[in-house]
Amino acid sequence: MLAENRRIERRQDIIKHLCQTHHVTAIVDLSVYEQRNQFLEGTGSLVLDRINKILYAIRSP
Repeated sequence: MLAENRRIERRQDIIKHLCQTHHVTAIVDLSVYEQRNQFLEGTGSLVLDRINKILYAIRSP
């Protein structure tokens, strides 16, 4: 996330719990892009097209 203080909100315990309680087939970790100053913001910046199974997002400035 663009704001550094928001990055600490990532919680591995939640990811672990979801993997244990749901059929998770893949985890895509995009945090490597933070080192390049490229960020994908939270769900407020995502648009979900559930019918066509497409997710639209935009990069932060």
